[in-house]
Amino acid sequence: MLKLALGIVAGIVTGMIVISAVEMIGHAIWPPPPGTTSGDMDSVRAAIAAAPTAALATIVAAWTMGAFAGALVANLIARRALAGWIIVALVIASIVVNATMIPGPVWMPISGILLAIVAGWLASRVRPKPI
Repeated sequence: MLKLALGIVAGIVTGMIVISAVEMIGHAIWPPPPGTTSGDMDSVRAAIAAAPTAALATIVAAWTMGAFAGALVANLIARRALAGWIIVALVIASIVVNATMIPGPVWMPISGILLAIVAGWLASRVRPKPI
Protein backbone atom coordinates (compact mmCIF):
# COMPACT_ATOMS: atom_id res chain seq x y z
CA MET A 1 0.00 0.00 0.00
CA LEU A 2 2.91 2.35 0.73
CA LYS A 3 4.36 1.76 -2.74
CA LEU A 4 0.98 2.56 -4.26
CA ALA A 5 0.71 5.83 -2.32
CA LEU A 6 4.30 6.81 -3.14
CA GLY A 7 3.75 5.95 -6.79
CA ILE A 8 0.63 8.10 -6.97
CA VAL A 9 2.31 11.07 -5.30
CA ALA A 10 5.38 10.76 -7.55
CA GLY A 11 3.12 10.37 -10.59
CA ILE A 12 1.17 13.51 -9.72
CA VAL A 13 4.36 15.52 -9.27
CA THR A 14 5.86 14.15 -12.50
CA GLY A 15 2.68 14.78 -14.48
CA MET A 16 2.41 18.35 -13.21
CA ILE A 17 6.05 19.07 -14.06
CA VAL A 18 5.72 17.66 -17.58
CA ILE A 19 2.43 19.45 -18.27
CA SER A 20 3.86 22.75 -17.00
CA ALA A 21 7.08 22.36 -19.01
CA VAL A 22 5.30 21.59 -22.28
CA GLU A 23 2.84 24.44 -21.74
CA MET A 24 5.75 26.82 -21.03
CA ILE A 25 7.34 25.78 -24.32
CA GLY A 26 4.03 26.44 -26.06
CA HIS A 27 3.77 29.88 -24.43
CA ALA A 28 7.33 30.67 -25.55
CA ILE A 29 6.43 29.80 -29.15
CA TRP A 30 2.93 31.34 -29.10
CA PRO A 31 2.88 33.94 -26.31
CA PRO A 32 -0.51 34.91 -24.96
CA PRO A 33 -1.70 38.43 -25.76
CA PRO A 34 -0.35 41.23 -23.56
CA GLY A 35 -2.38 41.66 -20.40
CA THR A 36 -3.28 37.99 -20.06
CA THR A 37 -2.94 36.81 -16.47
CA SER A 38 -3.79 33.41 -15.05
CA GLY A 39 -5.80 35.00 -12.24
CA ASP A 40 -8.08 36.85 -14.67
CA MET A 41 -10.35 34.24 -16.27
CA ASP A 42 -11.77 36.72 -18.77
CA SER A 43 -8.30 37.43 -20.15
CA VAL A 44 -7.52 33.69 -20.26
CA ARG A 45 -10.75 32.99 -22.15
CA ALA A 46 -9.90 35.76 -24.62
CA ALA A 47 -6.38 34.36 -25.07
CA ILE A 48 -7.75 30.87 -25.80
CA ALA A 49 -10.25 32.29 -28.27
CA ALA A 50 -7.46 34.15 -30.09
CA ALA A 51 -4.86 31.36 -29.95
CA PRO A 52 -3.85 29.55 -33.13
CA THR A 53 -4.77 25.89 -33.47
CA ALA A 54 -1.12 24.84 -33.08
CA ALA A 55 -0.95 26.58 -29.69
CA LEU A 56 -4.10 24.77 -28.55
CA ALA A 57 -2.70 21.47 -29.84
CA THR A 58 0.35 22.08 -27.66
CA ILE A 59 -1.93 22.18 -24.62
CA VAL A 60 -3.45 18.84 -25.60
CA ALA A 61 0.07 17.47 -26.15
CA ALA A 62 1.01 18.68 -22.65
CA TRP A 63 -1.94 16.81 -21.14
CA THR A 64 -1.02 13.67 -23.08
CA MET A 65 2.67 13.76 -22.19
CA GLY A 66 1.89 14.56 -18.56
CA ALA A 67 -0.56 11.65 -18.36
CA PHE A 68 2.01 9.29 -19.87
CA ALA A 69 4.97 10.43 -17.75
CA GLY A 70 2.94 10.56 -14.55
CA ALA A 71 1.37 7.15 -15.15
CA LEU A 72 4.72 5.63 -16.07
CA VAL A 73 6.43 6.90 -12.90
CA ALA A 74 3.46 5.84 -10.76
CA ASN A 75 3.42 2.35 -12.30
CA LEU A 76 7.17 1.86 -11.92
CA ILE A 77 7.20 2.91 -8.27
CA ALA A 78 3.99 1.14 -7.24
CA ARG A 79 4.62 -1.85 -9.52
CA ARG A 80 0.89 -1.80 -10.25
CA ALA A 81 -0.95 -0.36 -13.23
CA LEU A 82 -3.64 0.91 -10.86
CA ALA A 83 -1.34 3.74 -9.81
CA GLY A 84 -0.97 4.91 -13.39
CA TRP A 85 -4.68 4.72 -14.06
CA ILE A 86 -5.30 6.89 -10.99
CA ILE A 87 -2.95 9.49 -12.51
CA VAL A 88 -4.79 9.28 -15.83
CA ALA A 89 -8.11 9.74 -14.02
CA LEU A 90 -6.75 12.85 -12.30
CA VAL A 91 -5.52 14.27 -15.62
CA ILE A 92 -8.92 13.59 -17.18
CA ALA A 93 -10.65 15.27 -14.22
CA SER A 94 -8.42 18.33 -14.67
CA ILE A 95 -9.22 18.41 -18.40
CA VAL A 96 -12.95 18.39 -17.62
CA VAL A 97 -12.59 21.13 -14.98
CA ASN A 98 -10.43 23.17 -17.36
CA ALA A 99 -12.98 22.78 -20.17
CA THR A 100 -15.81 24.01 -17.95
CA MET A 101 -13.84 26.98 -16.58
CA ILE A 102 -12.21 28.04 -19.86
CA PRO A 103 -14.43 27.16 -22.80
CA GLY A 104 -12.46 26.46 -25.95
CA PRO A 105 -12.87 24.34 -29.03
CA VAL A 106 -14.77 21.11 -28.36
CA TRP A 107 -11.98 19.04 -29.93
CA MET A 108 -9.58 19.97 -27.11
CA PRO A 109 -11.19 18.15 -24.17
CA ILE A 110 -12.38 15.28 -26.36
CA SER A 111 -8.94 14.63 -27.82
CA GLY A 112 -7.29 15.33 -24.46
CA ILE A 113 -9.41 12.67 -22.73
CA LEU A 114 -8.92 10.10 -25.49
CA LEU A 115 -5.17 10.70 -25.68
CA ALA A 116 -4.82 10.54 -21.89
CA ILE A 117 -6.45 7.09 -21.99
CA VAL A 118 -4.06 5.99 -24.75
CA ALA A 119 -1.13 7.41 -22.74
CA GLY A 120 -2.25 5.46 -19.67
CA TRP A 121 -2.52 2.28 -21.69
CA LEU A 122 0.95 2.80 -23.16
CA ALA A 123 2.40 3.49 -19.72
CA SER A 124 0.82 0.28 -18.43
CA ARG A 125 2.60 -1.67 -21.19
CA VAL A 126 6.09 -0.59 -20.07
CA ARG A 127 7.84 -3.25 -18.07
CA PRO A 128 11.25 -2.65 -16.54
CA LYS A 129 13.86 -5.11 -17.76
CA PRO A 130 16.03 -6.86 -15.18
CA ILE A 131 19.69 -5.91 -15.32
